[in-house]
Amino acid sequence: MARGAGTDRIPASGIDDEGRADFLHHLGDAHEADGDRDAARAGWSEAWGILLQLGHPDADGVRAKLDAATRTSAG
Repeated sequence: MARGAGTDRIPASGIDDEGRADFLHHLGDAHEADGDRDAARAGWSEAWGILLQLGHPDADGVRAKLDAATRTSAG
């Protein structure tokens, strides 16, 4: 995955909100594995917002990743 790949590259059509959130969640994971915490947080943050709107049970897990990433970069 290229560094700095943004969420604006996700096709707008052909994917529902849950699919978009899933993609962003995994994109965040890939960025974290690549050492790009800022990009990881951006993906997780957008995924969390979508999942929260949907009332999806995965929202809590994504929020936990955001919280952990924030604590790691602050500490």
